[in-house]
Amino acid sequence: MAITTGKKPPILAFPYPAQGHVVPLIKLSRLITTHRIKVTFVTTEHICEKLLSSMLDHDGLPPQDDRCNAFKVFESLKNTAGGYLTDLIEKINESNSDEKISCVIADVTIGWVLENVEKLGLEGVAFAPVSAATLAMTLHISKLIEEGRIDENDLNMQKIFFECSLINQKAAYRAKWLLCNTFYKLESSACDLIPNLLPGKLQFCLCREDTTCLSWLDGQLASSAIYVAFGSYAVFSQHQLDERALGLELSGQPFLWVVRPDLANRSWVEFLDGFLERVGSTRIGKIVKWAPQEKVLCHRSIGCFLSHCGWNLTVEGLSKGVPFLCWPYCVDQLHNQKYICDKWRIGLRIDPDGNGIRTRIELKKKIEMLFHDDSLRVNALRFKKMAMESVDQGGSPRKNFEKFIDHLKE
Repeated sequence: MAITTGKKPPILAFPYPAQGHVVPLIKLSRLITTHRIKVTFVTTEHICEKLLSSMLDHDGLPPQDDRCNAFKVFESLKNTAGGYLTDLIEKINESNSDEKISCVIADVTIGWVLENVEKLGLEGVAFAPVSAATLAMTLHISKLIEEGRIDENDLNMQKIFFECSLINQKAAYRAKWLLCNTFYKLESSACDLIPNLLPGKLQFCLCREDTTCLSWLDGQLASSAIYVAFGSYAVFSQHQLDERALGLELSGQPFLWVVRPDLANRSWVEFLDGFLERVGSTRIGKIVKWAPQEKVLCHRSIGCFLSHCGWNLTVEGLSKGVPFLCWPYCVDQLHNQKYICDKWRIGLRIDPDGNGIRTRIELKKKIEMLFHDDSLRVNALRFKKMAMESVDQGGSPRKNFEKFIDHLKE
């Protein structure tokens, strides 16, 4: 779908079809269109439906397959999307000689797209929705293995993640520009490891938001409420969700919890009904399907953010000066947790027990520790100030974006 029209040579944007990847790239595309540059945003039917419901390309999977299975989607895109995308670009360029695609922005996760772009004689730009530190690590995995610093068999990651890292590396080296959803002061040492990196902070949301939670937050004390959100992919066992719910209830702190309809099975939904009766009667808890996240994190009543440490959520929370309770789910989220807890010191880990379960007692304990540790909030507010300075007029993200726009207009 084309976002808008413009006078300059148009570009095409192609993200990996998951909210954490689509969200920042669609925001970037919208910013680009404000400079009268046309952007054609290409995504799968599944994501397109989400986009249309919140405000045609085919992904290669049969109708019965799970579009929320990241590994299936990755393999399918690798096998089918290249041909579709090439055909689409050729059709666009043949249909209007005055508006031929001149540049393609592609997610580094599907960086092989840039090889197709190069064959068509177009400029390729790589986009990374992860932290600069995670990106730097993945770009150097091959070298680290060659030097014997890490063992490919002991990476504690899926084969597909390793393959994705190699694709990231090729895409990053192939592209003149590598755009990243971060800001320089936050990750200066990591940014310096990637010569063609252009950092900049972006936000957006695909899902329909429930704004009733804002009036509920209005009724809570300042810095007292826990915001609980785990993104669009994470799925947990019924036992683990029980423990999370009971830990929140035991803490006695008010909480706003985003619970997606696909988060668990029917049995847990039945448990949730009884849980809601208890916490709802005391106004200690509210559950919504999706929340206006930026407004929630800015709200005076929010005291901490219980999160899976996805990078987009991490940047949002950090930019609002909110301390974290960390519950990582997979891949780069473990790395982000280390930064949050050990480097930036703005959060605490929720540690699993010997069976891999994060218990209600552990969650209650860490909630109490966070609300009694003023240093975490002080550090979080320091990073909020840093983020605000970075996005002010003349800050590095603004300068970087203007530099990129000037290049597109050349």
